[in-house]
Amino acid sequence: MAASRLNKLAEQLTTASTTARSSNIEAAYQVADTPLGSTRHLRIIGIGAGMSGINMIRTLRLHLTDYEHVIYEKNPSIGGTWYENRYPGCKCDVPSHNYQFSWRQNPRWSSFFSSAPEIQAYLCRVCEQEGMYPLIRTQHEVVRAEWEENEGIWHLEIRNLQDGTILRDQCHFLLDGSGILNNWKWPAIKGLHDFQGDLIHSANWPKSFGYTDKTVALIGNGSSGVQILPELQKACKQVVHFVRDPTWIVPSRLQLLAQGSGGGIIQEIELNDDESFPAAQLDRFESDPVFYRKFIKSVEEVVNGNFPLTLKDTEFAASMQDRAKEYMTLALEGDKKLCDAIIPDFPLGCRRLTPGTGYLEALKRPNVRVVLDSITKVVPEGFETSTGEIIKVDAIICATGFDVSFSPRFPIIGRKGNMQDLWTQQVPKAYMSCAIPSFPNYFCKAAKIPG
Repeated sequence: MAASRLNKLAEQLTTASTTARSSNIEAAYQVADTPLGSTRHLRIIGIGAGMSGINMIRTLRLHLTDYEHVIYEKNPSIGGTWYENRYPGCKCDVPSHNYQFSWRQNPRWSSFFSSAPEIQAYLCRVCEQEGMYPLIRTQHEVVRAEWEENEGIWHLEIRNLQDGTILRDQCHFLLDGSGILNNWKWPAIKGLHDFQGDLIHSANWPKSFGYTDKTVALIGNGSSGVQILPELQKACKQVVHFVRDPTWIVPSRLQLLAQGSGGGIIQEIELNDDESFPAAQLDRFESDPVFYRKFIKSVEEVVNGNFPLTLKDTEFAASMQDRAKEYMTLALEGDKKLCDAIIPDFPLGCRRLTPGTGYLEALKRPNVRVVLDSITKVVPEGFETSTGEIIKVDAIICATGFDVSFSPRFPIIGRKGNMQDLWTQQVPKAYMSCAIPSFPNYFCKAAKIPG
């Protein structure tokens, strides 16, 4: 009798254990019965036609044969961040001769640091010359992507921004080049949208906005703010500049380049007073490709040589910080209030350097007012500060950056759920900054995720 009960109990335990294990075990991977070396036709979808998306077109052409490739781009044109950011003074903070495709070099960059329109024009020329436009569908925004395990396929929903219709597509590989510098955010200021004048974000600059002879408020002194202020100062009746945090402003990195290495070739380069290249210099770049390639390598060598700035307590970092502080103090004419507010007390290598040509000088112009008091709220006619002062302005420009969180802007459903939810609950992880666990055949570009 006892033995019977024990046998029955053992049977129940075995059944329960088997059930528990089977509920926790994922379906085994099925190896297809396919001869080694067999190929199949692949469909690849890219999201975004910025620099990463454009470069991927050429990469796939070089290495694949039996495939089809389409890129969905939400904007009316290619270029990504260089199409979207149109604020006055917008430039790249990387030397143009390094910020270009090695396979389509441009010898006629107008200066070391090119403007957004010039970079956008370059990218358009590349797409035209390389015959890439037929692969790019502009004004099409991906709004959902879901992985189907049994098929091994990504299913996408795409909104046609011209008529609002939703189309469906699918692919074996999904390449996300949507970037992080295009999802701009308003500052969290009470009453911001109660303002009755022009309210503008630097990343959504309207073509129709004119600021000549107006009183304009500029919020923020990050990378965008330091480029915008000198342009506003030239034309506005008054600029009210709200500054919250200190930031290192280095001399035009052109000056640092001239003091670097590079085998002496950089010292040979001719420049106009406005730091643009004269026609003769551009002609030499174009007519002497060997010289131009040496020049590109020299610029790259000097830029990479700035890495020791990030090393704590080194003689080089300390020397450069002293030079930067001396430069800023001189540009601010020794104004103690501004120096205390603008010059940081953290090391030079803690943040990406901000090359703000003309920014510090603009702070001292008579039509620029620097406000260090915090903003309590926005009122219909302007601002109320922490001191109770009401500052009236005609327009507010928010140079307050982007949402640079790793969470995607649309649902991406993988094996274990929506990436938006998963990355809200846990630290984002990726292999080599591009391959995401549980999201097969999905790859991020532009290193937007930590490894």
